[in-house]
Amino acid sequence: MFKERLVKLRTDKGLSQYDLAKALGLSRGQLSNYELGTRQPDNATLIKIANFFDVTTDYLLGRTNIPNATSDLKKNKIPEEFIKLLKDQNGSLPYSAVTRVLKIFSPTDKSKTKILPVLGRIRAGLPILADEHVEDILEVPDYIKGDYILRVQGDSMVGVGILDGDLAVCKETQVAFSGQIVVALHDTATGFSEATLKYFFDNGKGPVLRAANPDYKDIDITEGYRIAGVMVGLIREGSPSYQTYRDFLAVSAYEEWTQVIETAIGYGITPQQLSVTLDMQRQMIERIMVDKRKRS
Repeated sequence: MFKERLVKLRTDKGLSQYDLAKALGLSRGQLSNYELGTRQPDNATLIKIANFFDVTTDYLLGRTNIPNATSDLKKNKIPEEFIKLLKDQNGSLPYSAVTRVLKIFSPTDKSKTKILPVLGRIRAGLPILADEHVEDILEVPDYIKGDYILRVQGDSMVGVGILDGDLAVCKETQVAFSGQIVVALHDTATGFSEATLKYFFDNGKGPVLRAANPDYKDIDITEGYRIAGVMVGLIREGSPSYQTYRDFLAVSAYEEWTQVIETAIGYGITPQQLSVTLDMQRQMIERIMVDKRKRS
């Protein structure tokens, strides 16, 4: 991550390796090794690079996608003395501190917006809104009553128009009602939790997580899953592809079968079992028709 960010910062400023190396007091060979990833800078050099580009060392190392929270506070005319008081022992600004301060000092023209954290990798055992999980922040309208934002991965919810890459605005809670779209966490052996966005249903046979895509099976929520929020809004950064519309047409053409499919799923009937039953019924009907023709 460091080498990619160093190259991007340098090229965004239109600097050559020679120019940047000279500005930092390094040799061109040293800088080239950093950008190739064959060597890592020491702490003093890392801080020098961060100061030159006005970003944090955490941003350079890929620990956050926020280049410089201090700069954001300065843009909002937060006093320098106040910013110093907020920094932790490593000199970094926690997300929780930034949002609290911006809420207090936000100008009046931003009174109808608020800042929400965009969560990245979720470390198991920590609260969902822990600072360690925040990879970015996003300003959203104040009427969206959410606490955090989760980036959607995969196509498990395409049936309700939630696409890969969308931003799901979620409200923090550990309790959900049947039929709500929830954020469910599942701890892994890596020490991180996988977050999935699914419907929550409890039909008396036990709570399950259900995708809005027939290619995915229901998940028994008692198998190591826990609810960490409910979805309250959706943000899309791009437009849906034409294939999304074609998929909708394919599904809507069989809308009259929806109730039949849901009934079969509710009874625990598999597609194979239903197919066998239909074959048996068809054979019985054919025999009845043959008997009628014989009697007539």
